Amino acid sequence: MLDQFALALVVFLTLFRWIVFFDVILSWTAVFGFRIRIPFVRALLDPCYAFMERTLPVSFSGLNFAPIFLILGAILAESVLRSFFPSVTAYL
Repeated sequence: MLDQFALALVVFLTLFRWIVFFDVILSWTAVFGFRIRIPFVRALLDPCYAFMERTLPVSFSGLNFAPIFLILGAILAESVLRSFFPSVTAYL
């Protein structure tokens, strides 16, 4: 039971990393004069970005490093889950 929960968390963290990466790619469209905003992605990531901005100084010289910290946090959480539950890696 606990292994299945850990597997679901690992899958969620992997999808979360890809969604953050997708949001970063979409944010680059502002350079070309238009901004693509997907409501689902914004609803998922805006609270995470707000939390990162409240807890860490993530903006330096106009660059926002919150996505990098979110991706690194997801990778760290995923590796901790995989170390505590080695059977999770057998499913992936």
